[in-house]
Amino acid sequence: MDEWQVEMAEIRRRLHELDKQRGDPVIIDELEAQLRILEAFYATAWRVFEAGAEDIALRREFRELGWGDWTYQNVYSYIYERAMEIEPGRRELSSLIPEMDYAGMIHAGQA
Repeated sequence: MDEWQVEMAEIRRRLHELDKQRGDPVIIDELEAQLRILEAFYATAWRVFEAGAEDIALRREFRELGWGDWTYQNVYSYIYERAMEIEPGRRELSSLIPEMDYAGMIHAGQA
């Protein structure tokens, strides 16, 4: 289990406890939103990371942009930085994260 999975498991545990204790609905809503965002980052980073396994140019361009070697942690960091630029408007960030074309951004030279 990696550090992201541990963090998500901890949030799920806290949500379960709050649910059992009929905890503050505001806190529950915040934790659920946080979990959705973490899950979106995690799944999206894996999708992009796996795409790079078969795309030599993507890995090279990623390194040329200054993000280092093609590791899951570096890909996650790249996605996180790009996602922080998203203007969610009325939508949740968790729904927008997987919609972005991160590989396309790397190919286009967007550091």
